Amino acid sequence: MIKNSEIIAYAFLIILCFISSIFLFFTTKSYFLFLIPIIVFIIVFNLLKKNKKTLEFVKKDFEKLGYELVSERPLKSSESEIDIKPAILINGVPLKNHKNQYKRMFTAKSTKGKMVELNVVITEKKNGKIAIEIKNEKQIHTYQ
Repeated sequence: MIKNSEIIAYAFLIILCFISSIFLFFTTKSYFLFLIPIIVFIIVFNLLKKNKKTLEFVKKDFEKLGYELVSERPLKSSESEIDIKPAILINGVPLKNHKNQYKRMFTAKSTKGKMVELNVVITEKKNGKIAIEIKNEKQIHTYQ
């Protein structure tokens, strides 16, 4: 679920962060300023991951489930839930059984012709397969 343009953007971001950190480290008298580009990198990286578009990757999977996707958006903070799952710890770090996990809100048309809003968790497994879990389905009132 990764595009070539995303790889280029991440590589550019890493190089820019590294060069600016080295520049700040050698040109300023306060050495803690080199941490600023690293903090900016972490914030931008998290924003890029949160706003990643997954629609084109899961469109066929939703068609098998009986939905035609119209649009997507990331979850608002009020819509997200905290999932606490048991995990195997290795040196205090949990061992994940998936590569990436995205929580999204999709607007879709069902096979019955109704517009619905789907709260979905998309999990990309380590073998490259995509698992879709529909948490909530809400019908949207459309006025024509």
